Amino acid sequence: MAVDGDAVLAAGWEDVKGVRVARVWRDGLAQTLGDGIAPSEATAIGVSGGDVYVAGIQSVDGVHRAVLWKNGSGAFLTEGPEGSGALSICVSGGDVYVAGKAFPGGSAEAVVWKNGTAIRQSEALGAACAGGLSGRDLFFGGSVLDHEVLTAVIWKNGIAIPLTDGSRTSDLEGMAVVPRP
Repeated sequence: MAVDGDAVLAAGWEDVKGVRVARVWRDGLAQTLGDGIAPSEATAIGVSGGDVYVAGIQSVDGVHRAVLWKNGSGAFLTEGPEGSGALSICVSGGDVYVAGKAFPGGSAEAVVWKNGTAIRQSEALGAACAGGLSGRDLFFGGSVLDHEVLTAVIWKNGIAIPLTDGSRTSDLEGMAVVPRP
């Protein structure tokens, strides 16, 4: 969800004749993202300078691909036969950061795309699902598979910081970055 002045925007999907179709709702009015035919989902939304940015997933020839929509116009963040997904977004100045996962070789890998360029977040298998900025520091959170245990982590400027000791399964689903006074 995002707030733009007095408008409230939400991102998600709606079932249309058995197909998930990515949507943005602005004050309750729906806008379709993508072609409305291929399966798609809007997973995160951000607003900056009057522009609306939406991260999500769209199926292309049966493969889920990470996509970034700006003001309703989409661009895929990956190419080729391997899957990917965009799970969160944050915008700072002229930079757009999208966190998610890619599947090179079939294994999930945590990725942050900065202005469309992929930045791998971990050597371990995982996914980035939330993010934010504080000053010059870039934070993303998610999970990595380490020694067959899913472990919640935060990446600060690309460096993984585990949130647990890794002895039990954990996962980060959301986070907020709050600047210190």
